[in-house]
Amino acid sequence: MAPGKRVNLALVFTLSLYAFLLVAQKIVLVTADLGRHLVNGRLFINQGLISQINYYSYTHPNFPVINHHWGSGVVFYLLDKLASFPGLSVFYDLLIVLSFGLMLYLGTKLAKNRYIIVLVGLLVLPLVTYRVEVRPEGMSFLFFSLDFYLLWQMRRWQKKWQPILIYLLIQMLWVNLHIFFVFGLILPVFGLIDARLAGWRQLQKPFLILVIGAFFASLVNPFGLQGLLEPFMIFKNYGYMIVENQSLVFGLKRLLSFVFVQTLGLIILSLAGLVYILIKSRRKVDWFVVLTWLLSLGLAFRYIRAIPLFGLSLVVFLTLVFNLWTSGSQFRLRLVKIVLFSLIAFIVSFGIGLSTPYSPFRLHRFGFGLSY
Repeated sequence: MAPGKRVNLALVFTLSLYAFLLVAQKIVLVTADLGRHLVNGRLFINQGLISQINYYSYTHPNFPVINHHWGSGVVFYLLDKLASFPGLSVFYDLLIVLSFGLMLYLGTKLAKNRYIIVLVGLLVLPLVTYRVEVRPEGMSFLFFSLDFYLLWQMRRWQKKWQPILIYLLIQMLWVNLHIFFVFGLILPVFGLIDARLAGWRQLQKPFLILVIGAFFASLVNPFGLQGLLEPFMIFKNYGYMIVENQSLVFGLKRLLSFVFVQTLGLIILSLAGLVYILIKSRRKVDWFVVLTWLLSLGLAFRYIRAIPLFGLSLVVFLTLVFNLWTSGSQFRLRLVKIVLFSLIAFIVSFGIGLSTPYSPFRLHRFGFGLSY
């Protein structure tokens, strides 16, 4: 292995290990949905039942629902039987770390300077590690990163059928695990748009196959077409307001969390980056990356539960922005280094010990298993 590649892998490992420590928080059953998912899994394993009613409601127990995350309950239940709550904690932690690590690895392939990918990784780290409770969306974060990596790499692989097959298998699994499977439907569309705008005729057919294939793969769920359409219908009769489905503006006004401030700052920074890209490199825009970032930005602004997805997409997008911004300018590269070392100094001096998003002790329940 070349020395440069070893250094890149060491950087990915170090940042991923930091993410692992940030996500390592004990489970609070009072605020988490984990109990419901465990019961869903038990119902399926013991009775072969996938609940299609509002099973846990006191006032409307027979209200029909689409249980779009039934498969996650099965996974959590089996893991609980195998390794109890500490095992569930470690499993969820690994989902986040693998999601982040894969995007970082892609970032190292793109970054013209290692200082850029380290800075970007540290900037987005609080966003990626924002959701620490064991939830089905952890699997969505991993599948999002896998899909993004597959589609980005597909433009470079000679044998296109292999990533297509892997992608469709992931989609068939994802549609039964969490409602964010909708990203698996949309990302190939972005890939097709990018291929057409870039004039890559040899890529248009594979991406078109993926667009059609992802649709049919998403029908492989217990609810068929209703299950596929659920992401577009779920809020039509949701019934009550929950925090995670509120907007970033709501979070900034009513919830005291530095993550929301940092998310807003990165939204502003990345929008400025988009303007810079369109001015400086209009004909060479990677529209697959840009459209994926824009979608995740819109979702994170509208629903704070999507903030980690925004953080993951920022890894690649901001890397491209800083690549262009520092290209041919040693002064700007020095500015990147100054900001990076200032951020590291802040984390080491203040961030780790205080209740900041960079501290593993911010929630006062560092560790694995249940918080009593």
